[in-house]
Amino acid sequence: MNKHATKFIALAFFYAALSGCANNNPYTNHYSALNGSTPENIAKFRSTPPPEIPVVDNVSPEQGQERLDMWARRGYIAIGKASFNSPQPIPEKFAVDQAKAVKADLIVIRSPRYTGSYATSTAVVKPTISTTEGSALLMGAPGRTNAIVKGTGTTITTTTDYVPTTEHRADYAAVYFIKRTVIFGVNTADLTDKERQERQSNYGVRAIMLTDDSPAYNADILVGDILEALDNEKIKNTNHLSTMIATRLGKKVDVTLSRNGKTITKSIQFNSQS
Repeated sequence: MNKHATKFIALAFFYAALSGCANNNPYTNHYSALNGSTPENIAKFRSTPPPEIPVVDNVSPEQGQERLDMWARRGYIAIGKASFNSPQPIPEKFAVDQAKAVKADLIVIRSPRYTGSYATSTAVVKPTISTTEGSALLMGAPGRTNAIVKGTGTTITTTTDYVPTTEHRADYAAVYFIKRTVIFGVNTADLTDKERQERQSNYGVRAIMLTDDSPAYNADILVGDILEALDNEKIKNTNHLSTMIATRLGKKVDVTLSRNGKTITKSIQFNSQS
């Protein structure tokens, strides 16, 4: 069998299998939730209902982290990701299907990253049909022939040929986002031991990213600021800050921070959870 025809048949069966069974979607099979996302949490924290068709952002491997940070600054939060290696080209449609299933607003799809070519073989199963003829002599009284019966029989067997092929494999990856309701609008990180030593305090968290047009952004909190307290209650770490924010939804809060060794207090109106 022609090598190109064999490869075409293999691809046809591959796509037919993917189309016929949702569980064979590689973006579904390799999907994992992020940030504790559950259907309940997604419904609770999203700012608007999911779109019928999610936004698709295609990025190169070199652009990946930069683009993820850009969407985070715009108020999007990752709810899941999928990554896998495949010898077959995977259509974008499958990433979109998974986005619809998890009710994502946005998918960032990284362009396939070539990982190498490998010699392999494709099994081609061919049926073999053989027909045999036979006859039987029906005898009556001794020495007398009553009839001669003839018939045919058909036997179907299969043979398998292995056609050499070359697999061109690539890594695929996608990250799924929802547009969240922004309460405060600052991403933080726990202080390092060195930072605690320099400050002579275990309390505080460092601002590492601001959401555009959020309460924190509009109050001119800057990346690098050390958030020390909310309403004079000291902040122990990032988890503690999240708990403190959850009890102040929609309220006006005094935020105490340190910037370049100077203590600053800002009065900020937190958004409420929609």
